[in-house]
Amino acid sequence: SESVTTTFANILRSCSSCAFATYHMISLNPTLFGISVSVVPVVGAAAVVLNKFVKKQTAKQRECSEKAAAFAEERISHIETVKLANREKSEVEEYTRLQEECVQLGRKVSSAKGTFMGFMFAATGGALYCVFNAGGRAVAEGRMTSGELTSFATYSFLLGLGTSGIFKALGEATQGLVSADRIYHLVDGPSDESNKKASSKSLCADADTVDSISLENVSFSYKGAEKAVLKKISLQLNRGKVVALVGKNGSGKTTLASVIAGLYVPQDGDITLQPSGMSFTELDRQSQTALVQVVPQHPAFFDTSIRANVTYSDPKASIEDIEKALEIANCNGFFSKLDGGL
Repeated sequence: SESVTTTFANILRSCSSCAFATYHMISLNPTLFGISVSVVPVVGAAAVVLNKFVKKQTAKQRECSEKAAAFAEERISHIETVKLANREKSEVEEYTRLQEECVQLGRKVSSAKGTFMGFMFAATGGALYCVFNAGGRAVAEGRMTSGELTSFATYSFLLGLGTSGIFKALGEATQGLVSADRIYHLVDGPSDESNKKASSKSLCADADTVDSISLENVSFSYKGAEKAVLKKISLQLNRGKVVALVGKNGSGKTTLASVIAGLYVPQDGDITLQPSGMSFTELDRQSQTALVQVVPQHPAFFDTSIRANVTYSDPKASIEDIEKALEIANCNGFFSKLDGGL
């Protein structure tokens, strides 16, 4: 509401200035007034062209901004899937690309408005030069006094300011109608101790050499919670074997799966790889995701192609791997009937 009120006040003030200056200029010398306003059609034509360009670019900027905001919201809401697939870096790069595209569109709009303002001042200066030239001759011939010429020049300047204010206010109103707020930065909250530990990971492991993953007295509690969700849990996951976690709702099954997947770092206990004895929590994300993957209870689907969703955790997967995964999920026949395919 404040923006609308300010814009309306600027337009009203500028129109009043134009009306006041026009009346007095016509009263002083209609011929000089005709010379002064000769620049108005040129400036008006340029304003129309600029307005169309600015509206088009601002609409693109708004669309890009909304796309970037939706992209960020979608990834944040499915942050667990993003982390499990080790796609944090690529998603940040994609979001940065979208933001840079918004910035480039914003620069085009600013450059166009700046060019127009420079052109308008140049045209106004040219009109004033013609006014002083013709007015000087009128003073020399006795048709005007020097005081009247000075008054006329002052009113010409006031008319130019009023016209400039009208175009500027209309431009701001147009941009306000078609633009949206852009997202430039995501404010990161302070990292807790677990995240600090996770950020220091640097070890790598070959998944083919690991026979089992062992948990020994693992305990975990969420930040701010008084009661531990997991307390001294010990188990061993052997390659090729099935292990079932059984318990009532809220007993920590999902939390334990997240700890095993490396999404959470336990406060106590060790998670080690056998037979090497290497600590799982000290591995980099690429090694962790190569060792452990999770099929969530409520899978995430991103607003992109089926192929991109299937290969989210492995972007380099071949078409044979994609078809095999769809066949295992009993979805191959359904997707093959879609018009767009994968």
